[in-house]
Amino acid sequence: MDVVVHDEVQAQVEDELESLAKASIIAAAQFLEPDQVGEKLVYGNHSGTRLLKKLGEMGQQIDRLNHNVTGLKHEVTGLGHEVIGLKGQVAAHAQAIDGYMAIRNRFLDVFRRDKLGDADFRHTRGIRIGNDYAHGGDATTDAMLYQQGKRKDRNVFVALYGLSFSEVIELHAAKEVAGVIALINTYASLLARKDAGPLPEGLEAAFRRFVGELEANWSDQPDTTPGTTLGLLYSQFWVEHNRFTRC
Repeated sequence: MDVVVHDEVQAQVEDELESLAKASIIAAAQFLEPDQVGEKLVYGNHSGTRLLKKLGEMGQQIDRLNHNVTGLKHEVTGLGHEVIGLKGQVAAHAQAIDGYMAIRNRFLDVFRRDKLGDADFRHTRGIRIGNDYAHGGDATTDAMLYQQGKRKDRNVFVALYGLSFSEVIELHAAKEVAGVIALINTYASLLARKDAGPLPEGLEAAFRRFVGELEANWSDQPDTTPGTTLGLLYSQFWVEHNRFTRC
């Protein structure tokens, strides 16, 4: 059992505070009685037990506030993840529009070249860019097809790009990952060429090592700077790529 005594007295500057405090406690102790404060039985004067009850209520209020703060933190975290997802969708839509416009430019430039015969280097460059969009890998735009439910064969996407469509969207929403997206697009373009056989083992292995490290230490901000493990594997892929394309 806890014993609590509380009292308030008026004191003058010249008063002996220690003697006054002792006298106050002795006087208050004449009115001690048992009381229930929360789950605890205490023994004290009315002022003392009332003070304990107030402290208990304040403690409960603090607990409720802490609980609310924790809930708000979780909510903010959830909103942060939602914002990242929305950024990925916006970026993917923007890239899809760019790709479609390049393909339409290609259609017009091919007509100008083949039928009108007056295409210059600007138009032939437009044709090359359109060809890249039409026949090359585009993980971000292709991921949208799966995200929107227009394709269900997710194994095809993984076989082509090495990552799931949701991972690609998460990557695309981040900053400074163009190199990673370019790498998986390049691999997919080589893999999907209808006029080519299997890719060289060295190139295939380099891609698998890069993707394996990327997924093993997943981050929406992968670090491919020289000196990092991922950066080393990134460089090794391009070495194998250049060796293959120069053959």
